[in-house]
Amino acid sequence: MKRVLLLNPPARRKVIRDYYCSKSTKSNYLFQPIDLVMQSGVLAPHCELHAIDAVAQRLSSADCMSEIERIKPELVLGLWGAVSDSEDREFYRRLAERMEAPIFISGEVALDNPAQWLREHDYIQGALLRFVSTGLLEYLATGAPGPDLAVNEGGQIRGGLDPAPAREFSLTYEQAKERWPNMTPMSRALATRCRAGSRPRTRQLPAVGWMMPVSILMVVDLPAPLGPM
Repeated sequence: MKRVLLLNPPARRKVIRDYYCSKSTKSNYLFQPIDLVMQSGVLAPHCELHAIDAVAQRLSSADCMSEIERIKPELVLGLWGAVSDSEDREFYRRLAERMEAPIFISGEVALDNPAQWLREHDYIQGALLRFVSTGLLEYLATGAPGPDLAVNEGGQIRGGLDPAPAREFSLTYEQAKERWPNMTPMSRALATRCRAGSRPRTRQLPAVGWMMPVSILMVVDLPAPLGPM
């Protein structure tokens, strides 16, 4: 099994990187990094997963880098937000210099023109353009980009956003609760997926039934509890 790290990188202020719409917050709580939560459900049956939420854990850039080096991932999937663009650029550039594992990102910064963005950030291997996609999983299995994954291979960009994702359907929370009875009220975020210009949608994935326990561990089971900053 490949050792994969799901990473929410450090930031000097409290930022939320999720739903391809990053923002800063003055509140005393943080949302779960839903992009990584969803991908944990896709990847977990096939990979050895590790997770670092450096914002929630209040890790400095140096401490986060040390923790990554301790894990020794074979692939990194990290969040990159427009709200923290300059910080994220510097962090991932230094991370790429310190390890050989390919880095993939998920974030709104790459959505507009993935090919151009990847060429301008050539230390990034690829960008996941829909966080419910199996594209990264298929890449791990075959070496070729799966759906909704753009990959930079020596300056040649392969893959991209799938214009017609398979097996999508509209789903209310009540319908999701009936389909996956182990869902909790916190799982409402997993029940719907909003895309610009479309009604709430979700993708039918076998792992959804146990994504929520994984997400709770990622945010709640931390060395230091969250509190005022």
